[in-house]
Amino acid sequence: AVLLDWVCRRLEAEEGGDAMVPVDLPEDNEGRLVMLQQYLNRREVDFFACADEDVAGEIPRGLMLAAVLPRSEPNEAVIVKAAGASSLEDLPAGAAVCVSCERQRLQLLARYPHLQVEHSNAALQTQLRRLHSGDYDACVTSAAGLYRWGFSRASAGLQLLDVCKVMPAFGQGVVGFVCRATDEATLRFLKGLDDPTARSCVEAERELVRRLELLGGSVAGGLAQLRPDGQVHLQCVVARPSPDAPTITLLERVFALEDTQKTAREMAKEWAGQMVQSMLSDMATKQDGRRGASTDADADLESDSDSEESSDESKVLPPFNDAEQRVQADEMDTAGVTCYEGVVATVFPNGSGALVDVNSEVPARWHPEKEANGDGQVLRLGSEVSVYCCRMQRHRLLAFSEQPPRLLQRGTGERLLLEELKPGEGPFRAVVISRTAAGVFVDFNCEVAGRLVGPRSHSRGEELRVFCLAANTSLGTCTVATQRQEKAPPRKRLEELVAGADTCFKGTVRRVTGHGALIDFNAEAMGYIDALDIDIDALPDGLIVGHEVTVFVTSTDVTRRRVRLSMFRPRSASVGGWRQ
Repeated sequence: AVLLDWVCRRLEAEEGGDAMVPVDLPEDNEGRLVMLQQYLNRREVDFFACADEDVAGEIPRGLMLAAVLPRSEPNEAVIVKAAGASSLEDLPAGAAVCVSCERQRLQLLARYPHLQVEHSNAALQTQLRRLHSGDYDACVTSAAGLYRWGFSRASAGLQLLDVCKVMPAFGQGVVGFVCRATDEATLRFLKGLDDPTARSCVEAERELVRRLELLGGSVAGGLAQLRPDGQVHLQCVVARPSPDAPTITLLERVFALEDTQKTAREMAKEWAGQMVQSMLSDMATKQDGRRGASTDADADLESDSDSEESSDESKVLPPFNDAEQRVQADEMDTAGVTCYEGVVATVFPNGSGALVDVNSEVPARWHPEKEANGDGQVLRLGSEVSVYCCRMQRHRLLAFSEQPPRLLQRGTGERLLLEELKPGEGPFRAVVISRTAAGVFVDFNCEVAGRLVGPRSHSRGEELRVFCLAANTSLGTCTVATQRQEKAPPRKRLEELVAGADTCFKGTVRRVTGHGALIDFNAEAMGYIDALDIDIDALPDGLIVGHEVTVFVTSTDVTRRRVRLSMFRPRSASVGGWRQ
């Protein structure tokens, strides 16, 4: 098995195993999973270990979390080295505190605004070395990570932080084993290592992670604990950056194990409502400040106090436009027939889209359509708009400024359920209803719109026939293509790629960033294509998620598991791995 070194020592001590193979893995989660999945697919290993946030994340298709070891310490820990201080409360104003992630930074800033909190991507050893050299007054990191490096509860200066101060990451302190879902022999072996208590808690956290929608730089952490009466206590903290101070939202439930999915769905809906309410409140505060700069300060304080009390009394976002109550997402007209009046609650960076409050329990996502002339509509924060809706996921709405093209119904007209769809099934009649940077969506008479992937661009209103590529019932999404997908060949190893060679690869755009895009070209790691390496003549509207493109490898870094791509044929070979 491919395992982390400290897991090797643990299992060898318990099981007496001799086939433990520690390996150096890429730093990013996605790169690690892709690399380890290749080991499994090539039958070089039977299973691998993952820890902390990797356990709570999405497991690649064809693999499964076969066993979860008993949970270690899930809390965060702090090591204080400032003179005369033994805790974060004792640190003076301006004291420097090092953290390893944005989740820790936002929570500490909200609770200890007098501290200077610095987010460092350096390795734990480097952070601790800088702490002892005086660069920092304290260091906050996971207790489980410290224990793995030889620290103990009795270590000098080490204190555990209660979850009410800093909520840990989902899956923190957990070690899980992943294997092929069809490997019955390995599944039987790992079943003996599975801890039912840790498994129940991890599954609750994983379900919530799948459903939470984090926007505007929000980050989340959570912890599930099994109570003596057999019920699960699930806590979640969502931190959102703000110009004044980060806002912290606490979600908490106690429920029976069989209600895990239902509870996670309710918590995700509660967060969505509070997120929109907070954004609308911020927007209203800015507007009131501009209109009433000369109003009496005491009246403002009294009004703020009243609004806070009403917010505490009701967790539900109040309806607007004289409506008695908000409409549930399942009751919204998602066929694109009804025109809804809404308010822009938030605007995404770089004009990439917005959230529109349409008086539903969840906001509707809006993205500017790719027009023929390249000029798309831009929504302003707080503006009133009229939109039409469809369902891009079971509990997520997609908004349109214009009525979407309709698919001519035949037969009964009853929409297909995700549970009924199988990969390769089709063809289905479809019409393109949306074409944005977020992807191309089609209506093929399913309960949710299908995300279209393929080698060519499609115009809005174009009719075509599609095949089902994948239907994710847990996320409520569906991916389709105009051709039935053949069985994918094994992914290429990075060592086999030749930088600067005149060899082209077919790839699919998986993510578009402000400076380029990530391309899946069937290798162990996704490749990055810079904006200057995108052929704007072939793609005048830019890259869209789901587009199939032809790329060339310009440089590779096997050690760091990185690949640079270009849509242009290389003129000369690269020197020394990275392009010179």
